[in-house]
Amino acid sequence: MNWQSLDDVLDNTNREGCQMTIVLESKRSLLVTSLSHLPSYMQNRLRELKAEGLDRAKRPDLLWYLLVLSAATQGNSRGWTNLCGDLANLHSVDFAVLAPLDHKTREEQILTALRKAEVRMQTIKAPALAANFERIVKMGGVEQATKRMLSLPSRDAKFLFMKTFHGIGEKYGRNVWMDIYDPAFRDTVAVDERLKKVARALGFTGRRYRQAEEFYCAIARDADLEPWELDRLLYNYTDFFLGVIGYAEDEVSISETPTVNASEAGRCGKYCS
Repeated sequence: MNWQSLDDVLDNTNREGCQMTIVLESKRSLLVTSLSHLPSYMQNRLRELKAEGLDRAKRPDLLWYLLVLSAATQGNSRGWTNLCGDLANLHSVDFAVLAPLDHKTREEQILTALRKAEVRMQTIKAPALAANFERIVKMGGVEQATKRMLSLPSRDAKFLFMKTFHGIGEKYGRNVWMDIYDPAFRDTVAVDERLKKVARALGFTGRRYRQAEEFYCAIARDADLEPWELDRLLYNYTDFFLGVIGYAEDEVSISETPTVNASEAGRCGKYCS
């Protein structure tokens, strides 16, 4: 029997590691090159998404709207698409419609709307939204609360403010601001399952949210893009960019819902206005 020496084993391991590094760097380079030479339809879509976000920020009920939107998209963005597809159902969770109701009836009406739209985890999200509604009322109503939200002086203040609401964590604490193209969050990436899939295909192994965000910010910088732009591109054109880097299904195994056109259900434009 032939036994490899320890030096031979280490040599082979190092060689394999170097080869893997070269492959991953090549994939990253392919992605950066593609992002640096976007087709016109992607450039146009980015302009549309920015305009839609800025227009959305003018809503007097913005805070409540973004909380409903976040709840409907958590787990699967189709929940919000379904809600938008039924205007009567969407209207049933309008702040002004819910305001006259008592707490129990209001929560039941929210739950009914979420169920009809097939939003995931409805029995968790309905009470959370009802509690958020009560908090907005205590802030003086949705218009006053929205004005307070938009007047916050810094990125940290805005992020922490949103995280005080039920159902808002690291991702959505960023994403709600990105959905209105807020200037303080244009250097931000909202890391969701689609972006995680691309990151893994590129060999990223970090586990902390901030590590993933920094990983993508570096790519955006190399491609001369805002991190916000990179985020919207990778979300709305996931399959396109996975194809660019030569993604194969056996490389990364992770469930993913089909990419939806941004005007129907994508970040900052996946939401109906």
